[in-house]
Amino acid sequence: MANVVMRNEVLGSVTVAKVIPQVTLAAYLEMKEALAQLQADLLASLKCGATVEAGPAKCYIEKGSERKPNWRAVLVEKCGEEVAKAAVAATPPKPFERLRVEGPDSKEE
Repeated sequence: MANVVMRNEVLGSVTVAKVIPQVTLAAYLEMKEALAQLQADLLASLKCGATVEAGPAKCYIEKGSERKPNWRAVLVEKCGEEVAKAAVAATPPKPFERLRVEGPDSKEE
């Protein structure tokens, strides 16, 4: 897991540095990978019937469903390509910021 993207959400106190050392970036990537492995382990354990020790933290499998239609394809089908292009052109861009941390084995996207 060399590529990591984090939304612009800051919790707790913040430490601002003038230079971010490589050791900090490496630690971030290692923690992110360890967290992904822990999440996979917890999910597998729950799926195999594990119980959760009593205490303040909870762990369970959330089940549900969602629909993510391809709105552009539907709009093109119903109204045509020109209407879809006009809708995109009339929509103002929404700025965003994300932290991107890439390891040495990252592949360019």
